[in-house]
Amino acid sequence: MTNQAIEEIKVNGLQVFGEKSDDSNRELLEFIYQNDPIVNLLFNCSQGTEFESIRHDLVNLEVQGAKKLIEVLKEKKIEVNDLNDDELHVLYTMACTPLFEVITHRYPYNEALNFIDMMEAAMNFGWRRIIK
Repeated sequence: MTNQAIEEIKVNGLQVFGEKSDDSNRELLEFIYQNDPIVNLLFNCSQGTEFESIRHDLVNLEVQGAKKLIEVLKEKKIEVNDLNDDELHVLYTMACTPLFEVITHRYPYNEALNFIDMMEAAMNFGWRRIIK
């Protein structure tokens, strides 16, 4: 999502950023359910393998993407609060946890949509903390 968000912000500013982000989250959920056996193995059966830290690794990817996005916001003269890596890590851990719970507990798709709504609310909270 980050590269798509960066391009969207470069072209349109923040007008449609939230909408694109929400669409991206739903696409991610569909991908997870279409690839359930593989995703389940990665998240629930990877202890002792190179994938055992997948949750942490995904959060770190999100943090790196957010840092790129924040730089673009600054280039566009959009005021932001400078959060350090630890603050961004906590923020993204909070935001990604609903998705991780959907995967861990293998909720039915319709129930998972509610968790995605929760994830979007957490990210909206986070971005309100970042953007002044």
